Amino acid sequence: MLTPAIASRLKRRARGVGIVELLVGLALGLFVVSGGLLLLAGFTDENRRLLLETRLTQDLRAASDLVTRDLRRAGYWDAAHSGVWYAGGPTVPPQNPYSRLSGSACDDTSALNQTTTTEPSLAICFAIQASGDSNATVDANEQFGFDLDGGVIYLVVDGAARQPLTDPKTIFVSELVITPSSQVLDASSFCKSGCTGSSCPQVVVREYEVLIKGHVPGDSSVSRFLRSNVRIRNDHFGGSCPA
Repeated sequence: MLTPAIASRLKRRARGVGIVELLVGLALGLFVVSGGLLLLAGFTDENRRLLLETRLTQDLRAASDLVTRDLRRAGYWDAAHSGVWYAGGPTVPPQNPYSRLSGSACDDTSALNQTTTTEPSLAICFAIQASGDSNATVDANEQFGFDLDGGVIYLVVDGAARQPLTDPKTIFVSELVITPSSQVLDASSFCKSGCTGSSCPQVVVREYEVLIKGHVPGDSSVSRFLRSNVRIRNDHFGGSCPA
């Protein structure tokens, strides 16, 4: 049988946690839980940002590849061999009628009226000979280009029809800058009697830097840019030898 003193001690030990200890425990628990939630939120945000940056980079690379691939083909002429001078051939070989480029959109009236672009531009228009076409004239269906409008890069076909190259739901393109870096090579030495002046033959080797910059729609903090260089395969030949 328990004595009164022993029973009293056992009763004091079994009385439980006091209100102060309970509040302290709850505060510590809330502190630990809030710290865990902050870590989880930070991890989730970083993971979301990484996914957005990855998708943004992929979209930029895909758009850049399409622009440089088509631009590389600018000036295609299936009769390019006829423009090469050879002994016994014509004194002035025909020039490539598709070699001109314009630093403006194809719907501009001045498009394809200049030899080559000389300044950075937000659009470009060029010509590619259509299959089976032999009239040596740049028709509407032989004009192609790229321009930026409302955060979307458009591919221009048939001189006017535009097709979106980027998806505005996944990327907002803020900049499209096409910068030329042409090299002019003097070809006057090929003239039989020599040649002097600005109208003498010259070959323009054309290369372009394409800069595309964009960000996630609605979140300009997630932005990326991509630079690529493309050399046009078809050099532009200008001028002529004196008669």
